[in-house]
Amino acid sequence: MKTLPPETWKVRGSVEEPVGMFTLTRAINQHEWKRFNYYASLIRTLHIDSGSRENMSWSAEVLTALYLHRNSEGTDLLPNLRNLIVSEYPWDRSTNTQAAVLLSRSLKSIEITPETGREDWAQSLLGYLPSSCPNLESVRVRGCKTLPCHITEALSLMEGLRYFRCDAFVSIETCLRLFQLPELRYLSIGISHDEDGESAPIPGPPLPPRVVSQSLTDLDLRFKGTPYSLKLLEFCCFPVLRNINMSVDDSRLLPSSVAILHDRCQPDLLRTFKMFLKHRSSPRQPVPRHLIDRLLRFKNLQEVDISTLPLVPPVDNTILRKMATAWPQLSKLRMPHYKENPQIESRITLSGLVPLAQRCPELEELQISLCITPPPLSIHLLPGRGLSESRLQTIEVHDSPVQLWIWAAGFLSGLFPELKTITSSAHRDNWEKVNATLVFFNQVRLQERGEVTAHEQLQADS
Repeated sequence: MKTLPPETWKVRGSVEEPVGMFTLTRAINQHEWKRFNYYASLIRTLHIDSGSRENMSWSAEVLTALYLHRNSEGTDLLPNLRNLIVSEYPWDRSTNTQAAVLLSRSLKSIEITPETGREDWAQSLLGYLPSSCPNLESVRVRGCKTLPCHITEALSLMEGLRYFRCDAFVSIETCLRLFQLPELRYLSIGISHDEDGESAPIPGPPLPPRVVSQSLTDLDLRFKGTPYSLKLLEFCCFPVLRNINMSVDDSRLLPSSVAILHDRCQPDLLRTFKMFLKHRSSPRQPVPRHLIDRLLRFKNLQEVDISTLPLVPPVDNTILRKMATAWPQLSKLRMPHYKENPQIESRITLSGLVPLAQRCPELEELQISLCITPPPLSIHLLPGRGLSESRLQTIEVHDSPVQLWIWAAGFLSGLFPELKTITSSAHRDNWEKVNATLVFFNQVRLQERGEVTAHEQLQADS
């Protein structure tokens, strides 16, 4: 706007508007817009932020002038705009009807983050997306707690949408319509319903008896309410789903949701499974451990996060061995942390980690609560016997205690020869001693691996 003739605009400030407001002093002639049009065509990414350097708002006159100019030209104001990031409404909220002035048919991505209590302009902007941005592929909405039905209904008609992430909670029917978008790859949304356990229906054509999401590979669902919410999964099929992230506030949803997902997707395609239970419900509602048995039916998982689930009885070495056997491609594993249930103690000992070292060579991240006890003497941790392939370098042990720190360091370095750091939230002095000792054991393991390699090469040559 400052490329316009200087006599056409000014920035005025006041006690009420200390940051200044950009306004016009007179009408702008058509030939005076040429310089504006040149620079506007160069813009690919526009970021409107309350913390920007200019930090000013626009008057209604400015917005009206831009709106009229766009209409007179018959083209977009920013014809080559690809990315729009809006975290501050730059014009008077009374001019919501002209909010689409910044939108462009070339727009591919939009991110909206309204301030608390000012979601109205964000909702207004979203309402214009289907008609103004036919080529839009990515929508990210932060901070909005709800989305009106007419907006979500309009978004569900954007057939080119590939990425949709919103902090709001919507009805089951609304989410099902989003599932039907033919190009949608990633969806993150909350699911809720009213007190009677009935989702509020939205206008539109009747839903098919089973919604098949042909392209959805990443799904992030936040359930709020009773088990009625699971009806969402019962209505769907996910033939290409690879990554699932679920958050619930009712532990009753957990076992049945895993079983339903197994039937609604291709189990062998799933790579990531994350399931979270809000802490406020954890102390009152333990999760039955047979949930793990249902997870074990997904054979190709690479990342598993069940760190917030208060499994009862606690996971022991036997369960951990089953997990290592079922998931040989595992790269990240976050096991339950019983911080919210201090009466529950972990039953996994150091010897329980042996199957992970033997069967999960790709393991790179491990978070686990341990019960540190000496392993049976029959366990030999010599390099070259299938235990030296692990690349694990860091373990998070939460608040696990350790006493025999020299023995623990030697044992862990035998399991994971590249292990460098163990982090903890308690008993840090002893774990620091373990870390210091690991430095020396790492040198020993490196030397041992070199000798084993040389011996194997000698045998191969002979």
